[in-house]
Amino acid sequence: MGRFKWKPNKSQKEEYAKKMNEIDEFCQAHNIKASLSNDSYYFTINEQMYRVSNHSIEQSNAGAYNRLTGEKVRELYHEEGRRDDTIYIHASKTRIIDIYNDLAAGYKLDSRGRRVLTNDKSERAKPIITREQMKNNANKIAQNEHIKSKGNSKGQEER
Repeated sequence: MGRFKWKPNKSQKEEYAKKMNEIDEFCQAHNIKASLSNDSYYFTINEQMYRVSNHSIEQSNAGAYNRLTGEKVRELYHEEGRRDDTIYIHASKTRIIDIYNDLAAGYKLDSRGRRVLTNDKSERAKPIITREQMKNNANKIAQNEHIKSKGNSKGQEER
């Protein structure tokens, strides 16, 4: 069985490149660290560490061994395996902005980065942080945007 390979047209390539630039800027503004291949992202919100990736730690480490011989072909990327202090979310890198914003807003997410909903309306998508923490997070984001916009206006004046 063959694997499907995405063959984008010119406009799809441009749209994808634009989205990746947006993600890069967002990651820089919010202190989100990316792996060398840009398929795993690491960040901390309210002293909780998160890893968002399109593959698991186990899949990453499995690539260190030849499938046929079992011979080690490279170093393990995650020698310690899964960490107890980190929440792992399996999702596409194009969803990192939505996932980060949901977590910053205090929503509980499942292991796929989707908001956790319950049947009880009082518990539906209940934030895990207080309103005060949400206001502080929003103020930090607004302050970063303000500083960023000041930097952009200076660059435009010089041109």
